[in-house]
Amino acid sequence: MGTNRNLTIILPVYNPHDGWDKELLHSFPRLKDRFSDIDYCITIVNDGSTTNVENTIKNLILPYHKNVYYSGYKKNMGKGFAIRHGLELSSSDYYIYCDFDFPFGIDALREIYEILAAGKTNLVMAYRNFFSIYKKLPFWRCLLSLSLFIINSIITRFRVKDTQAGLKGLDNKARDVFLTTKTNSFVFDIEFILKCLKADLKYSFVKVVPNHNIKFTNFGLKVIKRELINYSKIMLGRK
Repeated sequence: MGTNRNLTIILPVYNPHDGWDKELLHSFPRLKDRFSDIDYCITIVNDGSTTNVENTIKNLILPYHKNVYYSGYKKNMGKGFAIRHGLELSSSDYYIYCDFDFPFGIDALREIYEILAAGKTNLVMAYRNFFSIYKKLPFWRCLLSLSLFIINSIITRFRVKDTQAGLKGLDNKARDVFLTTKTNSFVFDIEFILKCLKADLKYSFVKVVPNHNIKFTNFGLKVIKRELINYSKIMLGRK
């Protein structure tokens, strides 16, 4: 993972659903086709899964895909921590992080890479039309996402509306900023974005549409409460 490459794709994983490995393997030929002209690798970070994720990756994925790397740890730390861990292990010109099931398709990753490679931006953020996906969201997640959509629009002075799409591309300046973040849970993206804005990094957007078969996980009241506390800490920590 220390070899410098054009691109590292970071995929955090935590207790994925049954058949996740087949979905991931099915995506590899498409990735190879879309990125055939560059030197890229995939880093899978196991965020303390309690299921048999590690054995699945080591036995079914790594032996057959030489550009796929694995790292993991025993305690679940949160998606922000997992991505930070993956970035710390990687040395590339550019980085993209997203969910392992590529919820916005492979072409979106290629579009983000092209923008980064043009050298005019440090951070590329995917954004969705919230009102086109809200019907697919479970109630509590919809409530949290809508609240973040409104509040983040105001906090960033309407420069960034969708912070939670889960797909972003970074150059090494943005990577360095990400490595200074502290938030590990669902709202880690907003801390990262606010730090990028404060550092006056250049940013751009890619509009994405979720795959038709995507399934969003639900959040309980306990998770909502935790994320509101984490969000408050981010806001209080702003200077």
